[in-house]
Amino acid sequence: MADEVDVTQELIEREIEIMRQAIAAMSEEATPIGECLWCGEVLDNGRRWCNAECRDSWELWRRR
Repeated sequence: MADEVDVTQELIEREIEIMRQAIAAMSEEATPIGECLWCGEVLDNGRRWCNAECRDSWELWRRR
């Protein structure tokens, strides 16, 4: 029979997976909002990021 530590660990792992899925779902909706999705700089022309560094940082964050 699993002890309390095992049960707690399983619950934590499930919660982490749920959070990862929620973040991934939000991240996949990278629609232009008039500002850089990473740093908040005001943008025009329907761009999502102000430069490649912000885009790369956002993509790295999304994968984690």
